[in-house]
Amino acid sequence: MAKKTETAKKTGTKKVSDKAKTSAKKKTTDKTIAPKKTAATKKAAIEKKMVYKQSAKEKKLVKELTSLALQMDEEGLLFLIEQANVHLYNMEVIALQEEVVKLNRKKNETISRSSKTVSNKFRIEKSADGSVYHIIFGGKWKLINADELFRILKIVNAPVEPDEVRLNLLHWFFKERADFVGDFGLRDTHDERWLELIKMFKTNFKLKG
Repeated sequence: MAKKTETAKKTGTKKVSDKAKTSAKKKTTDKTIAPKKTAATKKAAIEKKMVYKQSAKEKKLVKELTSLALQMDEEGLLFLIEQANVHLYNMEVIALQEEVVKLNRKKNETISRSSKTVSNKFRIEKSADGSVYHIIFGGKWKLINADELFRILKIVNAPVEPDEVRLNLLHWFFKERADFVGDFGLRDTHDERWLELIKMFKTNFKLKG
């Protein structure tokens, strides 16, 4: 009798366990699986964004066009469809062009803001190995060697009038380093930056003896 009771208990326990497993499995199966976004779904979403939002006046014209279309034959309807497709294409082209203009404007504004942060004063830096120097202005770098620097320093420290110093330095750069003149936009002989350049050389270097 005790064995039967024990067997019954085990059987009951097994049934409850099986029932729990079935219930859990059912719940898992019943869970809603989110549908994957297909290429068609994505395309539809893009097209939805591109739909032109009509004004009240345009909606009124749609009704008028619809009433006229109901009275037209096949040839007339095909003509309308063709013209509508051409016009829609032109609208898309114009919209894209406007978007490109906006992007270019933003890009130019970004460049303009960046250029304002660039230093508008001359400065000179020595290379790591000390063999050359870099003259920097407006984000541009020009390299000069020690021999060129020596000749420049002789010109800017010459015992002559400031205007003559400027002209002599100008002449040297135009003759020996036209790339420097072109890249820094110093072709104008009356450009005040020539004086700044002279000041920079005299401030940072002293000739011995």
